[in-house]
Amino acid sequence: MRHDRLWVGLFLMLIGASTAPTTAPTIDPAVAYRQGVSLIQDGKPADAQKLLLQADRASSHSAKIATTQHADIVYAFALCAMQQENWPAAHQSFERLQLTRGKDRELILNNSKVDLAIKNRNVNAVKSLDTYLSSCDKPDEVAINLFGGAIDQALQSPINKSAVGAAPEHFIKFNEQLEKTKPGMHHWGQQWITKQQFKSINNRKKDAQKTVDNAQDDLNLSQKRLNQAQGRYDDELQRNAGPQRNVNKNGYSDARTVDPNVTLSRTNSHTTEVQNAQADVQRAKDKLNEAQLHFPRPTWTVSLKPILPEDWTAPEITTAVATPQTPTVMTFEDLLQKMAADCGPAAGAPWTQLNVDLAQNWPKTNAVGKPLTISATYVAGSVRPDGTIAITCTINGFTKGGLTVDSAKVIAQLDAGEAPKVAKLVAGQSINASGTIQGLRLASLKSDPANVRVEVQLANAVLQP
Repeated sequence: MRHDRLWVGLFLMLIGASTAPTTAPTIDPAVAYRQGVSLIQDGKPADAQKLLLQADRASSHSAKIATTQHADIVYAFALCAMQQENWPAAHQSFERLQLTRGKDRELILNNSKVDLAIKNRNVNAVKSLDTYLSSCDKPDEVAINLFGGAIDQALQSPINKSAVGAAPEHFIKFNEQLEKTKPGMHHWGQQWITKQQFKSINNRKKDAQKTVDNAQDDLNLSQKRLNQAQGRYDDELQRNAGPQRNVNKNGYSDARTVDPNVTLSRTNSHTTEVQNAQADVQRAKDKLNEAQLHFPRPTWTVSLKPILPEDWTAPEITTAVATPQTPTVMTFEDLLQKMAADCGPAAGAPWTQLNVDLAQNWPKTNAVGKPLTISATYVAGSVRPDGTIAITCTINGFTKGGLTVDSAKVIAQLDAGEAPKVAKLVAGQSINASGTIQGLRLASLKSDPANVRVEVQLANAVLQP
C-alpha cells in the first residue's frame, strides 16, 4: 500500500514536470535594442543598460560580436556605461568592437574619452587619436580638440612624456590644417580667436621666451660654477684622504707613515663655496620655474560625455550634454577650501609634504581656466609690451581645512580697456577683481607643510566697481 502511494506521487510529479516550461523565456535582441535606445532618449541609461545586457547575451553565447545588430547593441551598452561613468565596463565593450568597428570615427573618439578617464591610459588616447587624424582627408575639429587635451593630460605625468613621442608636433600640423578652413582666424587651444588676439598672445610669448631663455642661461652658468666648486672640493678631499707622515723638529717628513687607516678631521676650504654654489643653482631653478609659469599657454578641457550616434533622436540627453553650464564663480577662499578638502589629510591629522605636493597639482585639473573673484589690497601695476596691464595685489592670511595661508600674492593681467580704472588705484587700496585662473602655486614656510604662501595668476581680469 505504501509503495502504491509512492508511485502515485512520482507519477503526479512527472505530470507536473511535463506541463512546466522547459526553457527560460527568450528575448528578441532587435526589440530590446530599440527599447534600450528609447530609454536612452528618455534619459534612463541605467534601465537601458540592463535591457541591452540581456540583448547582448541573447545575441551570442560568447563575447565575440556575431552580427551587425549585435555590434549596435554592444556599442549602445558602452555609451550607457560612459553616461554612468562606469569606465571599465565601457572600455571592455569598446575592446570587443575593435575587430568590427575599430576604424569608426565615433568609436575612436568615445574610446579615447574612456582611455582619458582611466588612470594610466591617456597615452593610448594620444596614440589612437594621432593615428585617426593622420588618416583623415580633412581636419576634424572635434578630434583635434580632444587630441590636444589628451596630449596636455599625458604630459602632466613625467612617466608619459617620453611615450607621447612626436604627438605634439603632429598636433601643430593638424591645427595648422584646421586654421586654413577659417581664414583670418587662429585656433588657440580649443578656441577660435581673431588675428589681433593672436598677435597679443604672440607678443606675450616672445617676451616670456626671452625671460625663460635668460633664466635658463643663469641656471647653466650657476650649474657650471657649482661643478667647478665641486671639483675643487673633491680634489682637496682626495689630498686630505692620503696617508700622513710624521714631521720631525726640522720640518722634514719621516720615511715612515702614521697609520694610514686613521682619518684625520680636516675642514675642506671649499665647503662654503660649494654650499653657496648649490644655493645659486636652486635660486636659478626657482627663477626658471617662475618664468615658465608665466609662459602663455592655452587652457585645455576634456569632456568625457559620450558622442551619440547621429541617427539617434535623443533630445533630452543631447541637451544635457551639449548645453554649456554657467560656471560658478568662486572666491579665493572658496577655492582654497575646496583644494584643502580634496588634497588635505584625514580629519585631525596634520598636513604632510605629500598633501602639499597633491595640492600643487590640484589646480591643473580643478582650477586653471575657471573664473575666480578676489578681494585684495593693491600694491603696484605696470604696462606690458603687448599693451596689457599687470597689477599685483596681496591677500591677508587665513586658515582653511587645516591649511594656513600665511599670505597670498595675486598677479592679474587686464586688457588695455581697464586702464582708466587702474590709473585711479592707490597702493594699499582694497579692490575687487575677477578673471580666469591661469596658474596657482604653493610654497611651504619654515619646513611646515601646513603653513604656505600662495601665488595666483589671473588672465582676462577686470576690476569690479
